[in-house]
Amino acid sequence: MSNQLRPLLCQHWGVLLVALIAGCLTAFPQLINEHRMSAAYTGVHPIVSDDELYYLARAHETLDGHPTLGNPYLAEDKNQPGVQFWMPDAFFASVDQALFGNVRTGALVWDFLLPFGIVLGAYAVFYLLTADVLLALAGTIFLEPGRFFLEYNRTPNPQLFFVLLLSLLALLLYFRTKRTRYALFAALAGGSLFYIYPFYWTYWVVLVGLGIMLTFLFLRESGAWQKLGLIFLGACAIGVPYFISAYRAAHLPYYHESLVRIGVIETHFPSGIAAVSVAGATLLLVLWCWWKRFVPRTPETALIAAATLAGGIVMNQHLITGMNFQFIIHYTMPSVVMSVFALAACAAGLLTRSRESYRVPLRVLVLCIFVLYALIHTTPFVRAIATPSARDLAAERYGPVLAWLDAHTVTDAVVYADDALAPYIPAYTRDNVYFSPWAYLSYLPQAEVNTRFLGAHYFERPFTRESVTSRELDVFGAYYVGRSQHAATANKARRLLGLPVILEPRYPEEEVNALVAREAMLQRGSWQNALAGYRVDYLAWDTVADPGWNIGAVPGLTKVYAANGILVYAVAARKP
Repeated sequence: MSNQLRPLLCQHWGVLLVALIAGCLTAFPQLINEHRMSAAYTGVHPIVSDDELYYLARAHETLDGHPTLGNPYLAEDKNQPGVQFWMPDAFFASVDQALFGNVRTGALVWDFLLPFGIVLGAYAVFYLLTADVLLALAGTIFLEPGRFFLEYNRTPNPQLFFVLLLSLLALLLYFRTKRTRYALFAALAGGSLFYIYPFYWTYWVVLVGLGIMLTFLFLRESGAWQKLGLIFLGACAIGVPYFISAYRAAHLPYYHESLVRIGVIETHFPSGIAAVSVAGATLLLVLWCWWKRFVPRTPETALIAAATLAGGIVMNQHLITGMNFQFIIHYTMPSVVMSVFALAACAAGLLTRSRESYRVPLRVLVLCIFVLYALIHTTPFVRAIATPSARDLAAERYGPVLAWLDAHTVTDAVVYADDALAPYIPAYTRDNVYFSPWAYLSYLPQAEVNTRFLGAHYFERPFTRESVTSRELDVFGAYYVGRSQHAATANKARRLLGLPVILEPRYPEEEVNALVAREAMLQRGSWQNALAGYRVDYLAWDTVADPGWNIGAVPGLTKVYAANGILVYAVAARKP
């Protein structure tokens, strides 16, 4: 061990222990869950986050030869731009396949490595801001494995929040050391965010933009604003291919209706009240500490203030634009993390003004409180992840049929299946599906979504209003959910102010009734006609979940598989 590394390990051994614990708590309970299933386990891994199947499907899509991720589910829509950029999915899938032989095993490894890295990155930021091991450790434990333990369970995102952390860390190190390599790394990390997650690159852009403004206003003589500007331009240059992809997407004829379905609503009412309140109170504290000189008047402090303010802005840009994204809640995590960084910096400054005899006990007390919080907050999640749920056990029935499909079908074959099985097929095989509840998260004409939705439920008798409203996301996407939630929040404020409430219909009744009527018409004809000309190569019938499917009435089917109550039929090619 080198003479430089030994003192670092002696001083910061605590964070290495916390990082190891965080990685183990994320990865190992999933293995325990699989072990507890015993003979019932067939290779369908327990789900920690509902979005896991979506990201597994994206990863498999890149291995199937469609890295742009135009649509991971539907065979006819591969060449359009993807809603999220493809690079993280392609990277993880390629590495996982090369090193571990399959995507899911690789995901478990990343479930250990990335939380481990997040802990180290967060600790480094805390320590740069506070120069205090105990405070840095306390703040880190509060965030991970504390407040955001569950969020950091999913690859690639939110685990790739690690890259946003690295960019912030590099910026702080650059202003602390004046070494050019940190500026270059900050630009590289910031530019890579364009390819990782829309919520991260937009946060970074606002953060750095505000940093430029604050350093120009209050620290102009330092020249920090010019250096930040160059880093910003470098990152944007790296992001040029992303902008080209976004430009292509924006010129799709169904771009606007796709955004509406994905969850864009028109409103000027504020969002994220709780997170914005935390950010606002934190910013006021930072400004007071700056004024009182409890925190140093440096570019680092200005940058952390900018990071705190950025959270409130990104969650409320619609106050100006009028366009609010229903998934804006994804800004909550980075906003809270940045606020906690700023609070730690203020706490360190305030501690230096307290009696010396109080400083160590206060820091130890804060550390103990946050350790207790992390234990209380994390233990139920760990227990739940390590325990097979009814959903996990039910999904094990799919293991044999998924293995059969992957082994006996050609790449991009299309399988017709029910809502429960369909999302697993692209996530575990090289096949596509006729329709999946996740298909709405792609650029698609709404007319195609409606048609596929109705064709996918041809065998459902009776098909009623509840058949549509109970699957609202599948066909209408997040638009009406977001509008309803936003109206409910606005009405709370309006009642407090004595204003009349906003009456928003929960569902578009005319559209619901039109879909029900159209399905009734389709069900009077053949199943093949209900598919509306879209490709189907196999029909998978779960006789346990869907005993009412009248498969006998469908001509041209050849049974090719049967196990666990699931039958697979080859579908005769239709004449053009």
